[in-house]
Amino acid sequence: MPSQPSSPEVAIVGAGPAGLIAAEVLGRAGVSVTVYDRMPSVGRKLLMAGRGGLNLTHSEEFDHFLARYAEAEPQLRPPIEAFRPEDLRVWCEGLGQETFVGSSGRVFPKAFKASPLLRAWLSRLEGLGVRFALRHRWQGFDDDGTLAFDDAAGQVSGMWVTDREAVENPGAELHIMVRNAVDTEASIVAHGGSLIWRSSPDESETYGTFRDPSGNLFGYYQQAGLEE
Repeated sequence: MPSQPSSPEVAIVGAGPAGLIAAEVLGRAGVSVTVYDRMPSVGRKLLMAGRGGLNLTHSEEFDHFLARYAEAEPQLRPPIEAFRPEDLRVWCEGLGQETFVGSSGRVFPKAFKASPLLRAWLSRLEGLGVRFALRHRWQGFDDDGTLAFDDAAGQVSGMWVTDREAVENPGAELHIMVRNAVDTEASIVAHGGSLIWRSSPDESETYGTFRDPSGNLFGYYQQAGLEE
């Protein structure tokens, strides 16, 4: 029988809202996605916007809404028509986050903050198999065309190399976003892994490293606010 074609693999640079929605669309299409970001967590600007209530969109009549983009309206009309403000509200409610229209016509989540929305979104992405490689600053392309990243340890590495023995001190480190660091650590040990290092418990963000039973080194990360 002829071999089945392998699933395409896509790297997304940037774990902000644009990168996350791209990962969701691709993940739903069956694409293998890895999202890279130079920061130690995802959606940081989304969380910052949530401090003011997280104004998602506006409820005004659609043509008036488009007119706010002024001279950019002709270029922006097609993508906005493809995902209208009401579609955004439906998307939020699909994540379990109801929205409401304020007195100014602006649309907000009923929770009035970003962390519940981001938490539900990351859970959806996890279900789609999306992976995150944090603390990776994109440096461009290697000579062979593969992506190159500064792994925050002063070293530049390309895409992952498979079919080789686990290394003791890898430069690039894949970090896995988790909902609860304590539960994750218990699961790692229960399944034969070993904990290597963990951040101080008094830090606002929890992260650490561990080895799987084969000796491969990984990182895990619990973003502040996601355990609420």
